[in-house]
Amino acid sequence: MNLNGCTRLEEVRHALSQGHWPQACAELQAHVQTCTRCTEEVLVTKHLQGLRATAIAVAQPGSASLLWWKAQARRRSTVVQQMERPLLAGQLVALAIVLTIVAGIVMSHSRGVWTSGAATTSNAWNWLLDAWGLLPVLAAAGVVVLLAAVVLYLVLPVRYRDQRHPQNG
Repeated sequence: MNLNGCTRLEEVRHALSQGHWPQACAELQAHVQTCTRCTEEVLVTKHLQGLRATAIAVAQPGSASLLWWKAQARRRSTVVQQMERPLLAGQLVALAIVLTIVAGIVMSHSRGVWTSGAATTSNAWNWLLDAWGLLPVLAAAGVVVLLAAVVLYLVLPVRYRDQRHPQNG
């Protein structure tokens, strides 16, 4: 008798691991029916083998074309997310330019309101109100910067793509 409680336990384990259990010799099957330790070993091993077979069947990845399609969709999604970041930055710059223009228009049309309280209007406010004449120049500079950002955005990804995937031929 060994430490596991049965001298034939290793034979049973070998037959189970090799997939020979139901077709094992009649003598070994008779032993398993009389030995509780070997019976438990067979039941547990067969149950675990069944769970493994079920897990493998469920985990089948599918056809290669489906996997390829999913990988391409994931790659496109990543590229779109990377492209959205500069677009968001451009939109924020455009929003800042528009808000600056609107603030300039409001300030220039409300000049009478600002200057009616002469005691509260300081020289700094007068300078700021007089400097709104630069607004068209600043707006034009903002448009130039925004167009430069758009051109860089449109040109750089093409160069990067050509470096990563050179044309055959």
